[in-house]
Amino acid sequence: MNDFFQPQKLNSETRPSANPTFRPLIIGRGKLAKHLLHYFNLKHIPTDHLPDARALTSATRIEQNHPRATCVWLAISDQALAPVRKVIDTRLPVIHSSATTPVSNALTMHPLMTFGPELYPLATYEKMSFTLIAEEARDFERFTNVFFSVLPHPHQMIAQEKRAFYHALCVMTSNFPQILWQAISEYSDGFKPLLAQSSQNFLDLGSAALTGPLVRGDSTTIEKNLAALSDTPFFDLYRSFVNFYSQQKASVSDDHRT
Repeated sequence: MNDFFQPQKLNSETRPSANPTFRPLIIGRGKLAKHLLHYFNLKHIPTDHLPDARALTSATRIEQNHPRATCVWLAISDQALAPVRKVIDTRLPVIHSSATTPVSNALTMHPLMTFGPELYPLATYEKMSFTLIAEEARDFERFTNVFFSVLPHPHQMIAQEKRAFYHALCVMTSNFPQILWQAISEYSDGFKPLLAQSSQNFLDLGSAALTGPLVRGDSTTIEKNLAALSDTPFFDLYRSFVNFYSQQKASVSDDHRT
């Protein structure tokens, strides 16, 4: 999996000027649009905003209505992306942030971040990285070089064929733990310190942070845990993690032998 992400290289032929201009027109009113608007405001980047994508028609001229915009950022639902892109009349770069949905003549810039109902402080936005699609990035290299000159975020590329798998990983990372934590917290808020420290240990230590009967190979405790969970929805979840961990461990062992 080490070659999953492909680093983006700056082409000297498309290197931006000393003072590159980035002024997006953001289309949309959902969470992503609100967070992008807030982030760019914190960075003192002038931004145009069109909340309702339904107002766009084939007669809408982006450059005429937003003459200072340097790109169009579609922060709208996946289902709306293709229809809206078809009616946009512009020579400006068109950006969207869907990891799963390719859009003709548009660049995918997927922020590796989860956007909740509350807006974040500047430091949180500055930590996020962006994932681009390699095949698209070649056609939008001038824009990406300007963007990452103004906002030097970590960024990486993946092949078009990997975008569905990449998004599945994103969904599991940001949502599956939430589902488990919500279910467990219904029993007591006392689990929250354990959750908080376990998360921090992983961020600090990576795989070395894992503890418990799976790491110890303590099959007796695992069987006792499964027995205690036998009449609950947690039983299949616990067993699936035992099986998954065993498969991962076997795969690592095979890699080391080869």
